[in-house]
Amino acid sequence: MHLATYSNRDAGRMLAHYERSIGERDHIDRDLPVYNLAPEHDGGSLGRYRELCEGLEIGAKTKPLADLVVTMPKGFEGGVGEFFRAAYGFLRDRVGDGRIVSAYVHLDEPGAQPHMHFAFVPIVESAVMTNDKAHPLRWTARDEEKNPDHRAGTVKRDSKGTVRYRRVPLVGDDGKPVMRRTATASKLFTKADMAALHPEMEKHLCAALGVERVGVLLDEDDKNRKWSSLDHDDYELVTAQRDKALAEVEKADRELSRVRAQVTECKAKIDGFAARFEKLKTELAQIAEALSVRGFLGSFKAKLIEFAANPICKAALAAGRDFMTARDGRRAEKVLVDGAREKVGEMGELSREMDEWSLLDEAGDMRGARRELDGHEAPARSRGQAR
Repeated sequence: MHLATYSNRDAGRMLAHYERSIGERDHIDRDLPVYNLAPEHDGGSLGRYRELCEGLEIGAKTKPLADLVVTMPKGFEGGVGEFFRAAYGFLRDRVGDGRIVSAYVHLDEPGAQPHMHFAFVPIVESAVMTNDKAHPLRWTARDEEKNPDHRAGTVKRDSKGTVRYRRVPLVGDDGKPVMRRTATASKLFTKADMAALHPEMEKHLCAALGVERVGVLLDEDDKNRKWSSLDHDDYELVTAQRDKALAEVEKADRELSRVRAQVTECKAKIDGFAARFEKLKTELAQIAEALSVRGFLGSFKAKLIEFAANPICKAALAAGRDFMTARDGRRAEKVLVDGAREKVGEMGELSREMDEWSLLDEAGDMRGARRELDGHEAPARSRGQAR
């Protein structure tokens, strides 16, 4: 439920909107019903509005037309008609028959919840206020803290230098306060009144409709609660935009989850490539280091023992037997050279795998994977020894 107020200038346009005398509108389906729960008056809604405003003090800033918009909650499973009749009865009792202009129920907006525009003139009587020249206002210590020019205890003056006085009710010759009639929604419905309006209406509707919960009173965790102070049109617009944004966020979240899964898969693939590349680089470096001392059989054998975890070095160690003769060294050397060629071939195959994966993977360009591995190239010496 939302309370909106309108100036005298805007009243005619809003009343025409309520009773649908505004011509064609894109968001309105003329085949769907609109009806008024308030009594009909000569001259229609505008005539009734003018009748109620007669004799009121209406200034340039006065907003004599008020509109309480009641939207049927989405979770309500009862009948539309009985819901709005009960809501109208509650508001009629609160506002009073003598202030009501109209109460049009709109069922003609496809995609929007059924709602009622309870239009009224918030007629109030208030005392005419005047300055009490015997009691000028004075700045306080707190005022001085905010602005040192406002020295505590000195008389308050406005920006033009005019003294400000305490406002008091104007008293007539008969000794009674002089009253005036005007239209002020904030005096008819104070902030405390508005805060109590939702729970009171919820209670009334539950009793009138015989249900435990209607949903006019928003729960603390209801996503619409923060927007409930907006007027109906703004409320519909904001909640529609919010729902659209949430749908886009959910879509983006799903896409993000998919991309994260792909990134995880890509990282695992890259880690696998890197591990294989590192293993090949280490094995080729060990082969190259062993070949660098092949002319010294004792050192040659010692290196092959040191790198015995490398299958090729282990095979070369077995081929060299006792490493007592040049022939023993040549047999071990041949095993290392053949093994190095095999490892270079494996490197070429790994490079092809990376190229094929980069082109076909759904995550797109995987050149980053190659860049990550660029730092793991085998030393030139090992390639030269392999030849």
